[in-house]
Amino acid sequence: MSLPRAQAAASFRRQHPDLVLPPVVVVVPAFNEAGAVGPVVASVPAQLGGLDAATLVVDDGSSDSTVAEARAAGALVCSLPVNCGQGTALRVGYEVAIEHGARYLATLDADGQWSAPDLDPMAARVTSGGADIVSGTRRTPSHRHDGQGALPAAGGGRHDTDDQALRRSGVVVFATVIRLLTGARVTDPANGLRVMTAEVVQGVQLDQPQFQSTELLISALCRGFRYEEVPVSHASRQAGVSKKGRSMGYALHFSRALFGTYIRERGWRRRTRP
Repeated sequence: MSLPRAQAAASFRRQHPDLVLPPVVVVVPAFNEAGAVGPVVASVPAQLGGLDAATLVVDDGSSDSTVAEARAAGALVCSLPVNCGQGTALRVGYEVAIEHGARYLATLDADGQWSAPDLDPMAARVTSGGADIVSGTRRTPSHRHDGQGALPAAGGGRHDTDDQALRRSGVVVFATVIRLLTGARVTDPANGLRVMTAEVVQGVQLDQPQFQSTELLISALCRGFRYEEVPVSHASRQAGVSKKGRSMGYALHFSRALFGTYIRERGWRRRTRP
């Protein structure tokens, strides 16, 4: 474990020595999300998939009021001492949640673009034993099986900027690549909503500091975990600024994470998960 991750986990233990978390924990990585994180935390349902849920915000070295707003909204907070990237923040959140009793883990971005109540039907599939990992998809149900068709425009149909249009096209391209590599029906590999069992997190390899969503997905698929998608809504960012950078650079880094993970994991496709 890296030093910042170890420091964050140790600090959380000291603050909550006797903490026992409910079965479902929603992990929210956050970096300078003042103005957005509070409403996001407040929107998380008290139960997901029929089980009690808690929200754990992992502060990724924020310099604004992210921590104070998250706590005021009712979240537990685990803070990294420096900015380490979303992938690192999520790993800390997974480790802390499982250590304190979580059996199911969900992910939700802190920027308000995803609807927390959409996690409920996703969690229901996992807690009922129907799937090991469920991701949201912005693509309509009729497109989930053939992989064709465009993503709905962000913000309820407003005209896309060139950057947004390129990102939306990239989601379709990357989904097609993952389907070809793994054979799984993936339509939205960059979705911010995900629910999975603790066994998935413990059974995959996670190294990416930033692009952890694709690493987790491909590792889980290659290692035989059962995967499903559920349609979810998506909105424009309401506060703050995107941390993703320009689309071409983002696409390049996403591609490296995708193919690097597949090359590392492809040997698992011939094995049977115990």
